[in-house]
Amino acid sequence: MSDEELELDAIAAEVTIGAASSGDDHTYPTDKEAPITLVKKANSNSIIWNYFGFHADKFGNPIDNGKPRCRICYHESQCKFGNTTNLFKHLQDKHYKLYLESKVCINLKY
Repeated sequence: MSDEELELDAIAAEVTIGAASSGDDHTYPTDKEAPITLVKKANSNSIIWNYFGFHADKFGNPIDNGKPRCRICYHESQCKFGNTTNLFKHLQDKHYKLYLESKVCINLKY
């Protein structure tokens, strides 16, 4: 195993799904606010959709307006034409542990 793979394995052991990094500048919803229900993008395979979603219509189908929301902080990001780079960048900048988790999952997939 390479040093990078060993580092990712060590990080994977520490990371738990749903943990948000500390020190970011987003405001998080309080318990008093109604939770936002987000649904995955239809016909998507990227792991990023575990961390982002779209608002749903009255039938529960995603409304794909090119601006998915983060499931952690509800920040709206640009994602036009299926390009998920901005979404990964948001995870990397604002929720670093989850970003590392996503990279571990991608490496395990292949």
